[in-house]
Amino acid sequence: MFEFNRGKPVSTALSAKLTNLLAQWIATSCRPISVVEDDGLELVLQAATGVTKTEERHFAEECARQFLDVTNQWGIADKISTIRTDSAPNMVAAGRILPFEHLPCVAHVVQRAIVMSLREGVFDGALAKWRKVVRLFKHSPANSDELNVQQPSLGQVQEPLVQDVPTRWNSTLEIIKHVRHNRDALHTMLSQQKHNLALPTNAEYEKLANF
Repeated sequence: MFEFNRGKPVSTALSAKLTNLLAQWIATSCRPISVVEDDGLELVLQAATGVTKTEERHFAEECARQFLDVTNQWGIADKISTIRTDSAPNMVAAGRILPFEHLPCVAHVVQRAIVMSLREGVFDGALAKWRKVVRLFKHSPANSDELNVQQPSLGQVQEPLVQDVPTRWNSTLEIIKHVRHNRDALHTMLSQQKHNLALPTNAEYEKLANF
């Protein structure tokens, strides 16, 4: 029989299931070179780790049910007072169904507060312009290569521009730092090209000088 140590005894039923799945995997698709991509191995890992797929329909109810199933299986249902998740609407809805106190993740709350502050404040217009400038260079190897040439000639360290992502507020800080560091190089290059970009103004640079 298959034995799997995950900190608690494996039930007879699970052991038999894993053994049968391993036999099925070996018989149907055991290819040593690509073993990690085999469908049979995926079934074994799902059974061994207890990972289950949550259906998209009625996601909150299904997620809450699966959470309760796990707590009952592990024998900890009566030991839980609070659960913490991200602030996605479906996770918040699942938290309301469960018989525990639900708290949103502090990091996600801070992230959303910063994103909303930037969106509602005086920074949004300047950030939108900078994102378009960065996108232009990200999509053009020729522009990126030229920037690598311009940076040393202006006494700057060679560094690529970075684009920010909504889920990481510090990535917005990075895009500001990189564009400010490369202000002269970017304006020199873009002044020699035909484009319809609205470049950040001096006033907009000053707004974010101490961001």
